[in-house]
Amino acid sequence: MTKRLMRSTLRWATAYGYYAARRRERENEEEELRRLEREREEARIQAQHTQSIESTESAEGEEPLLRKKATSSSYTYSTHVSTYSKEWVPFVIYGDFECVLKPVSESRAYSVHEAFSCGLYLKCNFNDELSEYRCYRKVNDNDMSQSEWFAQNLQNIADKVVSFFDNPKPMRFTSVEKVKFEKADICHICKQGFTEKDIKVRDHSHFTGEYRGAAHSKCNINYRDARFVPVVFHNLSRYDSHLFYSGDSNRLSRSSLGSFKFMASSLDKLASYLKQQPTLRKVFGQDYENAQIKLLTKKGVFPYEYISSLEKLQETAPPPEQFYSSLTDSDISTKNYEDAMQVWDSFKISNLGEYSDIYLKADVLLLVEVFENFRKTCHEAYELDPAHYYTLPGYSWDAMLLYTQVQLELLTDIEILLFIEKGICGGVSQCCSRFSEANNRYMGEDYNPEKEDVYLMYYDIDNLYGWAMAQYLPYGGFEWDDTKDYLTLPEDSEHGYILEVDLEYPESLHDLHKDLPLFPEHACPPGWKQRYSSHKNPSSIEIIDLNTEKRKNGKNDFEKQQYKLCNNAIIGKTMENVRKRIDVKLVSSWNGRYGPEAHISKPNFHSRAIFDENLVAIQLSKTAVTIDKTLYVGFSILDISKTQLYRFHYDFMLDRFGSNCKVLYTDTDSLVYEIRGQNVYEVMKHKKNINKFDTFDYEKDNPFGMPLLQENSKKIGLMKDECNGKIIRRFCGLRSKMYSIDIRHGGFIKKIKGIKSSVVKNTITFDDYLQCLRENTIISREQHNIRSRLHVLRSEKEKKIALSPHDDKRYLVPGTTNTLPWGHKDIVAKPAAKQSRRN
Repeated sequence: MTKRLMRSTLRWATAYGYYAARRRERENEEEELRRLEREREEARIQAQHTQSIESTESAEGEEPLLRKKATSSSYTYSTHVSTYSKEWVPFVIYGDFECVLKPVSESRAYSVHEAFSCGLYLKCNFNDELSEYRCYRKVNDNDMSQSEWFAQNLQNIADKVVSFFDNPKPMRFTSVEKVKFEKADICHICKQGFTEKDIKVRDHSHFTGEYRGAAHSKCNINYRDARFVPVVFHNLSRYDSHLFYSGDSNRLSRSSLGSFKFMASSLDKLASYLKQQPTLRKVFGQDYENAQIKLLTKKGVFPYEYISSLEKLQETAPPPEQFYSSLTDSDISTKNYEDAMQVWDSFKISNLGEYSDIYLKADVLLLVEVFENFRKTCHEAYELDPAHYYTLPGYSWDAMLLYTQVQLELLTDIEILLFIEKGICGGVSQCCSRFSEANNRYMGEDYNPEKEDVYLMYYDIDNLYGWAMAQYLPYGGFEWDDTKDYLTLPEDSEHGYILEVDLEYPESLHDLHKDLPLFPEHACPPGWKQRYSSHKNPSSIEIIDLNTEKRKNGKNDFEKQQYKLCNNAIIGKTMENVRKRIDVKLVSSWNGRYGPEAHISKPNFHSRAIFDENLVAIQLSKTAVTIDKTLYVGFSILDISKTQLYRFHYDFMLDRFGSNCKVLYTDTDSLVYEIRGQNVYEVMKHKKNINKFDTFDYEKDNPFGMPLLQENSKKIGLMKDECNGKIIRRFCGLRSKMYSIDIRHGGFIKKIKGIKSSVVKNTITFDDYLQCLRENTIISREQHNIRSRLHVLRSEKEKKIALSPHDDKRYLVPGTTNTLPWGHKDIVAKPAAKQSRRN
């Protein structure tokens, strides 16, 4: 490939391992910053420390405790992590709703969800005696609504806990602690040493009076108690929020967060990982025996769709068929039904209303157990409490900044910003060859020795983005440069370059590169690669190593996946698109400066939603945005991550197997291969190659003699066999995100983007993929969802295209299952074939 023209060159400084601190350059800067900060804080230090909370309350008055977010006053560097995020949030409320599904006759919706019961648990982290459970269930339609009860109880709890903020306890300071304070040479908050110019003070808890350690005066003042009470629901944004936003509680929405935004798994699965349930046992232990409580330590079952009215709650235990769920298209298992009936009998339940009370209470307490355990685990790892944050990406970003102390420059040059923004390109996802069938000695009776040996392998890179984040990445010092020495730049150079170039793709390389073309773009017209942005860099990152080690030592699948998500979440935070942010105004009167009439007349008016005659939501587009995200970090990670995939394919697979190796499918960090002739397992386990692979999850007595190396387990950047030694029989791919793999004695892998996993599992077969491919047929499926319209939850059914033979990412070679990348020399224009539809 030849470079035609150097369009633009952007020079930047590299950092060893993204998060490594610029200690050499920062020493002088930090000393100067400390001096300025001391001068700025001297006036505030003279005030009594016990009044530090009151200085943050003046604007709150008698209002309920609302969630507050700390923001940085600096727009030069993205380094701000609020010190008080280290402090445990003293009070957290956990909640859940249960609903009646009232039948309706609409074109798509068949039931409306109306809450009939609500449960809340106030968790106090400094005195568990203050923790309490509250619940309410409607008996008649005329009873108080759940949203009204919910708002009243949140206000009641706020009134209850505010006294603890307004009346801080004095410090208990013993003679032993005095000696420790005098000997302390490190601030227990920021972990930095004391200098002669620093003012060392005593830090204590305002709730218990307990002395916590010596601290810098600045750290001590900022280490204030979190003056808000988060309200946690597991599926807040998609479900529970719509049940109380419709009532008189919108003013409390800022304090609500969804645990699903941190732990993207079902409560049932999360609860199964718990070894102990102290809160559940404590609350239920007041009224029930241990044998009864044991029945509630896993998530129960409930006949949601059977409860179509409040009258149903007066009935006795329903038969198993009433527990059917159309959302998952599944019936209750015999074991789960027997467990439910055991709960019914053990707790002497007389009707479904009483059963729903037990079910709701257990659900809320299991949520408490899961999220409190998550908070504890995260605080031990990163010294930040997740209850201060709304989502895992926001938490992971602050954890990275705190753990590494890196300073990331914010872009102020609009041309540099647009230059980098234009170069952002996600992972490559494409189907290169649409069908393949294996034939090798490990297939038992399915093996035909008279035919050529064919192996199908499904590889995935261990934590690819984590690996990319461990390479040299830009952190600041951006400037335009006309230098030509970028090709001779050493890997450990203090500076790197982002290049925008025109590239000519010689036809002699088209066949060699057809499976995995270089320089992918959002749009790939034939011919030239115009103004493609790229760069070169290289290595090790502290927080990635921390997360990788914790993932390796994870006690269950959730913990192993969670630490990987913590790495990946950082990338998304660097590229958060603030241009998509909107303004929403809630108005209740038509006229006036701030009424709907005035907003609708504005040029940035987008749309409106009418809730009722007294409430309208107006959506306005932003007239100005502040780009305060480090886009260049995400841009670099995305491009660097591609190099690992390309390096494996071109430097290893093609080097070992040549033209006998063909890519069938790829998606960001994975590759599905067809390999002819040579035994791929023998190549993998060769002493020169084994350290390129993570084979630790293979069976101990695997038929390949594959070694299981502990040191390679979950090691970032290594290739892993996704089937763990199980033999793939067939592959059928239709397009990106739509493929199936037939595994011998291992079932099927079936992927369809946009179709619910339960629908794919229950109604789609491998033969459906084959029929779609061979008969050029579109296959549709019906699925059920819960959707919100104007904060009214409805159960709906819809018909969607599940399988389609059409693929516009690559050119489909007529009469074959092969494809070519757009721009390939062999592509000949031809009218598209007609497609048929099959339900």
